[in-house]
Amino acid sequence: MRWFWLAAVLLLAACGQRASAKVEGDGWVATLEWTPQPLKALRPAQLVLRVHDRSGRPLILGGLEARADMPEMSHEPDPVRFRRSSEGTYEASHNFSMDGLWRIRVTGRWDGGTLEATFHVTVGGP
Repeated sequence: MRWFWLAAVLLLAACGQRASAKVEGDGWVATLEWTPQPLKALRPAQLVLRVHDRSGRPLILGGLEARADMPEMSHEPDPVRFRRSSEGTYEASHNFSMDGLWRIRVTGRWDGGTLEATFHVTVGGP
């Protein structure tokens, strides 16, 4: 079953649609999707965060906060303002200020605990 999801993600990326990254924690799974692919500095990126429990049930997060920074740089993290679009799904538009490796840290609370997820995305490139 795992190979099916990997193939699906690779197919989406190859088609130029959404790219994604997944992080799993204690009782939750979070997926971050982004367009366009590749991301470009100083151009709007659409980010979609999907969060569910291990059984696939969407999780509603309270106190959702997200920040984007570059591990190799010393500037302050940029806030990423996700808004809930449906149960377990949150969307944001964000402009990355420069090319390079970015880290997006997401925190929130749900009835079963806390979510702390870190995603890595590359901005720029061919």
